[in-house]
Amino acid sequence: SDVSVIIARTKRCGWPSMADAAWPSEAAFARGDEVQLTGLSKEHLNGARGVVTSYDAERDRFSVQLCGAGSAGRLAVRPLNLALA
Repeated sequence: SDVSVIIARTKRCGWPSMADAAWPSEAAFARGDEVQLTGLSKEHLNGARGVVTSYDAERDRFSVQLCGAGSAGRLAVRPLNLALA
């Protein structure tokens, strides 16, 4: 099921799944998608990978929980600065 896929993806980063049946259909990415940051002005974050955890339609930003040691944690990122990993 979709929920089990999300759980498997998010466990790789060490945090629990946040499945949400009310995810907006118009969003460019889905909750649980593995993404890579690109084209950011904070160049040290470009290439970082994470998992989409939420979407703010009003700001058109995805919340991305970054994976790996020393990561910046959770960031709000524009869709144009994300690519599927």
